[in-house]
Amino acid sequence: MRGFWRGIAIFMLGGLLGTGFGVALGFFLFPYVFPPPPAVEQLTEADRSERVATGTFIHANPSDPIHYGSGKVSVYRNAVYLEPDFAVGPGPAYHVYLVPKANVRDEAAVKDAMVVDLGRLRAFQGSQRYPIPAGVDLKNYPSVVIWCERFGVLISRLVSACGEDYSTSMSDIRRPADLARRMAKGLAARQPRSNAFRRETFALPREAARAKAREFFDRFPKAAYMTEIESWRELPGDRIEFTVRRLPTAD
Repeated sequence: MRGFWRGIAIFMLGGLLGTGFGVALGFFLFPYVFPPPPAVEQLTEADRSERVATGTFIHANPSDPIHYGSGKVSVYRNAVYLEPDFAVGPGPAYHVYLVPKANVRDEAAVKDAMVVDLGRLRAFQGSQRYPIPAGVDLKNYPSVVIWCERFGVLISRLVSACGEDYSTSMSDIRRPADLARRMAKGLAARQPRSNAFRRETFALPREAARAKAREFFDRFPKAAYMTEIESWRELPGDRIEFTVRRLPTAD
């Protein structure tokens, strides 16, 4: 009798262990067997006005045939946008991370970092938009990666469009105020000692406009008068309206 109950206990324990293993295996295999459909998300108009970098996801570990990534990515000030050709090998619990380290090449660079989690990857293929939380300064997060949270695996990292590490491109990001100061400084450096330019505007047939412009440069050489065509606009009837500026006297 004791052997009978022992057999029942072993049978039930085996059933429980088998069920648990089957459920765990199901969770693991589900994204491979039933992957979500390709995404077709779009950017907002506000996003498009402030793109700061572009690049391509690459295979983080070429010796790993399962975990891979590819496709173009655009980084905007308010969002990371995976382009329609984006694709990764399927797996569980993939997330899009901003990482505060440059040149991320292995898992160690991500595991110990204070990353910004932009959210769980919604599809293994297709265009997807991941908003960047307010207050995040992209200059402090020079890397974008796809990360498997369940197993702590680096799936893919971003390389910039010019072939260098994405972090190199991110280091050139400037705030609007920085850009304004740089532009003002450059403009001031180019200003002549006298800013009293004289301007003349003409509206002539195309060939006559070209002849007039050549005449102007002949009379007032650029090297001496800083002569420059400020605008050149086509009008109906194959006419051209253009404005030429020059200094009143040779510098």
